[in-house]
Amino acid sequence: MEVALFIKLNDITPRMNTLEETVEKLKSLPPNKVEEVALYIDSLSKVPKGRFDDLSGCLSSDEADRLEHAINQSSEQIESGHEGW
Repeated sequence: MEVALFIKLNDITPRMNTLEETVEKLKSLPPNKVEEVALYIDSLSKVPKGRFDDLSGCLSSDEADRLEHAINQSSEQIESGHEGW
């Protein structure tokens, strides 16, 4: 049990040392640089551009209903006049 606990603590220690060292470095920065770091950290967890997740909620309920209706209308109709169909 002591060996397993020792190994588990050692697994956490490097990460905590990095975190603690980073916090100490942040404390020495001027406020404008701390703000830059905060914005950078926030950007690391954002959804990459090009994904549709960031569009969630951009349409009103009425707009979403109209869009759904338009999609259903166009996908249910078989268009004639296309050669080879």
